[in-house]
Amino acid sequence: MDLGQIEAKLRSSDVQERIRAMTALRAYEPAIAVPLLQGCCQDNEFVVRSLAAMALGHKRTPDSFALLQTLLHDDADANVRAEAANAIASFGEAAIADLTQAFHTDQHWLVRLSILSVLQGLNQSQMLFDLSVLALNDADLSVREAAIDLLATFADTPMQTFALDKLVPLLRSEYWQLRAHLARALHCFDHHQAREALQTLRQDDNHHVVAAVLEGSVRPSPSLG
Repeated sequence: MDLGQIEAKLRSSDVQERIRAMTALRAYEPAIAVPLLQGCCQDNEFVVRSLAAMALGHKRTPDSFALLQTLLHDDADANVRAEAANAIASFGEAAIADLTQAFHTDQHWLVRLSILSVLQGLNQSQMLFDLSVLALNDADLSVREAAIDLLATFADTPMQTFALDKLVPLLRSEYWQLRAHLARALHCFDHHQAREALQTLRQDDNHHVVAAVLEGSVRPSPSLG
């Protein structure tokens, strides 16, 4: 598809035509693609804006970074903001401040899960630890489960005891889902605190939690992502 056709399809009232045009932009250099994707970032359809965010992550320029910042912080749809978080992470350390800010200000579970997931790959242990601790108090159970997974990745690191200090109090969680998740995570730690906590969970009133303790003894805890 040549540029004339792409530009025409991007103006189409048919969302599928606009999506096809955006797909065709993959073959073009950032200098050509990014200005055209800018208009897609303001499309009425959230799916178009989401795809624009994804594309911008592969066309890394100062302009595409700025567009992703706007989508991450200002878009009305959580799906778009989550995709922007995934995409802006491709810029590496330059994206850390925006991702951290978004995690603190955006309460939507999907956005927060995306940010936690991409931060794993940015080699920022202290920041990842701090956000995981914050996520333990999230209103959404899936975010709290992700935080447990992330804290488990600090097993056998200098931050191991700090992670366990945050995990062990979850023994008293009212949610069996979190206690089951905790059981799997604790198996990552070769530490007396973890072993003692697992003994307590083995006596849990919920059979799902007890099963998680037993499962964890034969396979490692899954990590986020």
